Amino acid sequence: MVDINTRNKHMLDRKYICPVCSLILREPVQLTECGHRLCQTCLNAGQEQMNIDLPRTTTAGACIPATAQFEEVHEMLHILAGDIEALVNNEQRLSNESFQMQITLTILKEESSKLK
Repeated sequence: MVDINTRNKHMLDRKYICPVCSLILREPVQLTECGHRLCQTCLNAGQEQMNIDLPRTTTAGACIPATAQFEEVHEMLHILAGDIEALVNNEQRLSNESFQMQITLTILKEESSKLK
């Protein structure tokens, strides 16, 4: 028999799926700082892997610092990517304007030499 974890989990709201193991939450723990939900075993594995000590209550724990930092870095990268795109667009626009000015300057030089 195929269980819901493998066949029908796409029908569930994502908040019931563990972002670490991608299975339906088992012994769910909600992180207080960010609101994410994880399996208790995934949270424990993350704590052991990162060698950190998180304060927890029976229903919720503190947010994993690495997760919060990752989200912060992701947001900063998104902002920087937008800024880079704006800079590239400005560079292209200024390059085109510079080229047009060079053409105009050449034409004006030719016309001014004819006036003398």
